[in-house]
Amino acid sequence: MTIDITNKSSFLTLEELSSVSGISKRTIKYYSQLGLVSPAIGETKAARYDKTHLDELEKIKNLQRNGYSLKQIQEITPKTKEVIPRKRAVGKIQRKFEIALSPEISLLFSDPDEKWTEEKMMDLAKRFNDLLTEINKSS
Repeated sequence: MTIDITNKSSFLTLEELSSVSGISKRTIKYYSQLGLVSPAIGETKAARYDKTHLDELEKIKNLQRNGYSLKQIQEITPKTKEVIPRKRAVGKIQRKFEIALSPEISLLFSDPDEKWTEEKMMDLAKRFNDLLTEINKSS
């Protein structure tokens, strides 16, 4: 599996992050619970990770190689931001739309209150795309 992790805007699934880092998915989740690794971007199977997460895992691996325990690593590592996930009612469906604007950029819309129609989201994506085109022209 080849994954470009040098690009800050590249996102990985938990499985990809595990493969690239050599750390099990379960351990990555545990490190996140301990506050050693930033929370995933998103939740459940839609959760994504970026180069920052990989850097945090590499730092933990290096410290462990140098004899530090997880408790010691926790003490010397600043706590990551605590993100409290929004709880959904059991059985409640959550609508999400992902629209690719280019190979590097995609928009992910979450509509928990179902206030947006698909047409409104597509219109918003078109406006973002027009803005991106305008920015690229002026560059």
